[in-house]
Amino acid sequence: MAKFDNPSAPMNRAPGDPSARNTPAPPHRRAITAAGVFIVLAGIAAYHNSLNGPFIFDDVQSIPENSTIRSLWPIWTVLSPPKEGQAVQRRPIVNLSLAVNYAVGGLDVRGYHVFNLVVHILAALALFAVIRRTLRLAVMPEHIAAASLPLAFAAALIWTVHPLATEAVTYIVQRTELLAGLFYLLTLYCLIRGASTSRAVWWYVAAVAACTLGMGSKEAVVSAPLVVLLYDRFFLCGSFKEVLRRRWLLYLALASSWALPAMLLVHGREATGGAYWATLHSYALAQLVAVVRYLGLCFWPYPLVMDYGELSPGEVPLPLPHAAVIVVLLAVTIWALCRRPRVGFLGVWFFAILAPSSSIVPLVAQPIAEKRMYLPLAAVVVVVVLGAYALGRRFRQGRGLPGGPHNVVGRVVGLALAGAIALALGIVTVRRNCDYSGGLSIWTDTVTKQPGNARAWNNQGVAHGRKGEHDAAIGDFTRAVELKPDYAEAYNNRGSARRQKGDHDKAIGDFTRAIELEPRSAQFHNNRGLAHGRKGDHDKAIGDFTRAIELELRSAQFHNNRGLAHGRKGDHDKAIDDFTRAIELEPDYAEAYNNRGFALGQKGDFDRAIADYDRAIALNPKFAKAFRNRGVAYDRKGNHDRAIRDFTRAIALNPDRPEAYCDRGIARDHKGDYDRAIRDYSKAIALDPKFAKAYHNRAVMYFHKRNYKSAWSDVNAAEALGYKVTPEFLDALRKVSARN
Repeated sequence: MAKFDNPSAPMNRAPGDPSARNTPAPPHRRAITAAGVFIVLAGIAAYHNSLNGPFIFDDVQSIPENSTIRSLWPIWTVLSPPKEGQAVQRRPIVNLSLAVNYAVGGLDVRGYHVFNLVVHILAALALFAVIRRTLRLAVMPEHIAAASLPLAFAAALIWTVHPLATEAVTYIVQRTELLAGLFYLLTLYCLIRGASTSRAVWWYVAAVAACTLGMGSKEAVVSAPLVVLLYDRFFLCGSFKEVLRRRWLLYLALASSWALPAMLLVHGREATGGAYWATLHSYALAQLVAVVRYLGLCFWPYPLVMDYGELSPGEVPLPLPHAAVIVVLLAVTIWALCRRPRVGFLGVWFFAILAPSSSIVPLVAQPIAEKRMYLPLAAVVVVVVLGAYALGRRFRQGRGLPGGPHNVVGRVVGLALAGAIALALGIVTVRRNCDYSGGLSIWTDTVTKQPGNARAWNNQGVAHGRKGEHDAAIGDFTRAVELKPDYAEAYNNRGSARRQKGDHDKAIGDFTRAIELEPRSAQFHNNRGLAHGRKGDHDKAIGDFTRAIELELRSAQFHNNRGLAHGRKGDHDKAIDDFTRAIELEPDYAEAYNNRGFALGQKGDFDRAIADYDRAIALNPKFAKAFRNRGVAYDRKGNHDRAIRDFTRAIALNPDRPEAYCDRGIARDHKGDYDRAIRDYSKAIALDPKFAKAYHNRAVMYFHKRNYKSAWSDVNAAEALGYKVTPEFLDALRKVSARN
């Protein structure tokens, strides 16, 4: 029977490796625990101010707009993320993690941030364990083994607080990098543990499970089986033959996990044939610049940029200086693999993890992304820490300083230096988290650092729009289309901002331009329909909504919007049909129930209307408009007390809307409670001094109270605002005024 491993077999050693030595006594468990606790506390300190950052950019599609995370069951729905989910598409484990967050706390961002931070800290502890155990292997020099704990602690601490990781940790949906990094490290850790225990099989099963979960988190984990194999060869066995003899079944199982990313690559490639190769060529040249920039940010993490923009179309010139740096690094890695393979392994770690996103898969929408350095950064940090240790040791030996107390002093100085570096990096991380504290601040930071990035200007405009700053938003969208004249999304967003301002003609022009650029965008047609509806051109609105429905048959929103347009035309039957279809597509669509109730009420079917309002309120207990509409239905049925209760609830939920006060005044008028009705109309007028109907209704109340002077004042105000007062009321008011 084949076995995963035989721990009792003698370990072969590469040429030049010491065949035996006295391994220093392992550090005390309390020291290891203390180091781990310090790493945890450092991670918390570095990211304590990241927990309230809002959803930004890809977060929106992947979380609030992602229907597959609304329930943990059926599990196959959760493990089938939406194809338009950007960061979560084809990454089922990430989608599952978001579903867990949603189940626990809904859309409360704090839970999502806490999850990210916990995963990051777990990855830091895994890295600490991997480095410490690696440095204590028999193939490592004795002096390094003796210093394994402080060296591993220094490297893990610096990696934990390094600001280059902020995009992965603080930007919620970039947990793709966090989960991939954690599972990558756990795969390697399980190999190390399995190779040193008699219960190897369980560790190897865990390694395969971690690798598979990593593959479902991000495609970069595709390199894990090869990297683990190389680690086994360079650190645990003396040859590939020995590796396969002892653990061939493990590597067969690890290799089987490639089925998942292979399938994702086949179905996920956006360009094929000549277009693919042309894109790949330009992308590869861009990656020369990207990788050199990543390396620079490892040593001087400024300026950090969340979005560098898309790959520029056309020919990309060969960046000779950057290419030279990459060639030198690759040459050094290859030389080290031949002469000092355990040093060369760090180069393999760096390039192998970056390779999937920086070579064969041209991610034209994001050619440069700092998040991709999350795990490769560990190799750079380890090189620096071990290099600093080697220089310090050479300095001590060059001056003839003995070991003993002097060596202890050296370790204290080394740890103090590592602590100072970690403190400085942690401060930068805390400050960087501030940029993510608001939807606007991160994009303002991005456009400041990358002013030629059209997407950043577009997203800054979206952030301004969410704050109601429509003029600023329009300026941002205009800048975006100046930088990229075929930017359909920016035209669409500018149209939405102009619609919010009431400039419907320009809005329609922007939506039309967006549709010309992307004629199969259902959302663009829907948005133009909304603008036509605001102008009162309901036939054109219905045409646009119909086209949107044709392009996206299962959209409840588009049916709801067309229903509203039919209702405004007075075609309540068609409106009811559309609202019913919207409800069939989305049974929890509270607004569609409310709108169908309104259409039924217009037809006089108040009982069915009230049933729809009841359902809308049950789905959304804070739906003020549904309370108000139900109040109107009850009032028309003659149940004025129940109507007043609903209007009162609507006012409590939204006290700045004058319509609910006016409606409650009408209900109180029907009850004969003229004094309270006058107070309600007065409140409506105070909130909206141009509310002509409220003036008219209050005039009627003053008439009943025989306050004819005030009644005439309100009638004049209503007529001045264009309200047509009925001749019968005017005649009655004139007669009683003449008599008095």
